[in-house]
Amino acid sequence: MTAIKKYKRLEAVGLWLDNNYETSKEVIVSFGNTSILITDKDEVPLTHWSIYSVFILKKEGERVIYSVDRKGQETLEIDDRDMIKAISLFSKELKVGQDKRLLPKRSFWFFITLVSLFLIFFSPFLIKEIAVRTTTTERARLIIVKLLADQEYIKENICYPKETTNPLEKLIAKENSNKPILLIEVVQSLASEPYLLPGAILKIPSQFLRKTSSPKAIISMIRTAKQLSKTQKLTKLLFSVQSYFNILKYIVGRPYEFQIDNKVFFKLDGPIPPIEGKVNKTLSITDQEWIEIQNICLN
Repeated sequence: MTAIKKYKRLEAVGLWLDNNYETSKEVIVSFGNTSILITDKDEVPLTHWSIYSVFILKKEGERVIYSVDRKGQETLEIDDRDMIKAISLFSKELKVGQDKRLLPKRSFWFFITLVSLFLIFFSPFLIKEIAVRTTTTERARLIIVKLLADQEYIKENICYPKETTNPLEKLIAKENSNKPILLIEVVQSLASEPYLLPGAILKIPSQFLRKTSSPKAIISMIRTAKQLSKTQKLTKLLFSVQSYFNILKYIVGRPYEFQIDNKVFFKLDGPIPPIEGKVNKTLSITDQEWIEIQNICLN
């Protein structure tokens, strides 16, 4: 299912580049209902873009280069006409010079150094506050995805999203169509309760789905996660476990080395609030579809 009625399924080959890696990687790009899924040739998900947050960075003949951040720290290059036409319905073109910065002079850098030294020794709280306020949801998501990829001991088997369709996408489509767009993953792990990460990343353990009695609980959980993601609470958790020196390097655009800690995994283990307001039409799924959702990691 895609956001365009013309296509039931739309895929293309592209080149994905993350500035954290040295070379670009050939990937499979899948255009979905509210997002673009980028996987490697073995169908392992690499990242997940909201179709509403994609920018056109550059056009070169029949090729178009996209990104979800204005600095182009993560890019996707596509030359497939159908895919380009589909993405263009939702993307915005970033005009040349729109996000350029003038190179500072030496005197400016000297001033920045003095201020940085002051911040290190006299105002650690202010350093974290600046980092929190200048970090967008998309940027926090990139940081967390990179940290998770680098940690072998917490790698999980991702059951959703994948190439095969599942009624879960139908269940959450409309609930997750407005910002902040959650990156929702169903994982096969030892955890029994869902947890939320900075960057609006919602991880749902397969055990939680199997013990959940109603799809309404899933919708309620998504609404709770979206409300939390609108705040700076999760981003503050991310920076609370980093050293001041690394946060400072992050602020001034220098290479940094962040760490991930259990504090960053915010468990949604409280009582699930009832659904308020209008009941979404996406709740009208059959009993068979609900069984498929609960057993998503067994298919």
